[in-house]
Amino acid sequence: MLYKIGHILRDHLPCLWTVFGRLNSCLFMLCYSLRLREEKNVLSRWSSHQFRLLPLTESILQEAEHFFQQQPKEAFRYFQPHGFTQKDLRELARDRSFLAYFVTTTDECPKWVGYFFMRSFVWGVCYRGYITDYRWRRRGINQLMNSCATELASTLGLHTFGTISPQNIASMKSVQKVNDIRVIKQLDNGDSFVEYLPKINSEQK
Repeated sequence: MLYKIGHILRDHLPCLWTVFGRLNSCLFMLCYSLRLREEKNVLSRWSSHQFRLLPLTESILQEAEHFFQQQPKEAFRYFQPHGFTQKDLRELARDRSFLAYFVTTTDECPKWVGYFFMRSFVWGVCYRGYITDYRWRRRGINQLMNSCATELASTLGLHTFGTISPQNIASMKSVQKVNDIRVIKQLDNGDSFVEYLPKINSEQK
């Protein structure tokens, strides 16, 4: 129900959605500021000699926009959570309840290879999404992002939800390596609205 209401506000009542977003951002920071201090530690744990994870900030808007511009149209078939211009990304970077991160290589001229986000709400839930650069698919980027997002959610104490298309088999397989999935309902467009649960026996990095 809340998922559906959120989409109605975003798509048909953008002004009200903006007001709600700002209020949620302020309240989220008040309630989760102490736990968010662990954000850097979690990102550091999932970074490696090959990949680095960094949060979306206003200092990387140009690179962030370029990352999305480089993706083919088919990449957005299952991924349309927000706008991808610098203006859109600046608003998201200023929203402290919207936790967004990029994965880059550690080369001297790093390549931007992945993006994931957790749209979070003060009542303790978040909605997760991610996209991998089309040139870096099937190299473990999806699993890396899912693993990091799962630990971040656990650290913050957030229940994580999302949607999965039955046609997006690669995404489903990637998620199942990290999470148990509880299907809540089938949406009108055929997607499954699910809760991502940490695997009890999953290996910790």
